[in-house]
Amino acid sequence: MLLANMQTDREQYDFALAHLNKAYVVAKEKNQKRLLTSILLRRGWTIMARGAKWARQHNFETAQSDFSLASSDYQAALDFGRVSNPNFTGVITVSRGLVEARMSQTPQDFTSAMRKLDQESTLVGKKYAEEDIHFVYTDEEQYHLDRAETYLAAPLRTVQYPGDARRELREALAAIKPPYPKRHQAFNLALQAQSYLLEGEYEQALKDAKEGLMLASEVGSSRVISRIAALYEAIEATAYGKKNSHVAMLGIELTKIRYPDIFS
Repeated sequence: MLLANMQTDREQYDFALAHLNKAYVVAKEKNQKRLLTSILLRRGWTIMARGAKWARQHNFETAQSDFSLASSDYQAALDFGRVSNPNFTGVITVSRGLVEARMSQTPQDFTSAMRKLDQESTLVGKKYAEEDIHFVYTDEEQYHLDRAETYLAAPLRTVQYPGDARRELREALAAIKPPYPKRHQAFNLALQAQSYLLEGEYEQALKDAKEGLMLASEVGSSRVISRIAALYEAIEATAYGKKNSHVAMLGIELTKIRYPDIFS
């Protein structure tokens, strides 16, 4: 599970899922139901992250397929968790709400999914020793980051809420004390940049993207770098992007980070 977590951050989703599938086989052979619950939940997280990447590439059909697979894993984890470890139920239910929101086709669907998250919010941040062992614990900061991403992730503009996303990002920062972990700060900035992009505030989106890229490069987070690359491509396609030299500079920085051999 730890290897899968590392590979997911590097966007090596097939490798991550291979690790989780092996873990699932071992846990099933040993009849470790708590581990099975954890593995199913983590596999859902990994598949949902892969679906989010497909969505950023505008391959919404494949993204929705991944979101459906993730939802199935969350349901299976919930079925196990009710028996093996009730403490996991809150985190699993939050994950189900997140993926359902990503699958929303109407504002009503989205609102219904987010209400589930509101109902479970009191369970987030409660720490149990066995959850640490199984990599299941979700703190308040991560909860708000997940919500912020969800406000931006739906395939239709009518179900995207950039202002609400920024509110959640402020809540995420308020949930922890400085110094902020660079990986989380980079993710926060990438999401903030995306929210401004959706509102056509390209200058602010570019500023946040550049700052986020610097931090993501320092910690080697491929997930954040990929997100900023998608944002760069979206800005570059606009009239603003075609005539702004700062946009071109962001493209050069991305190329240096993603293809360092070119500049060696």
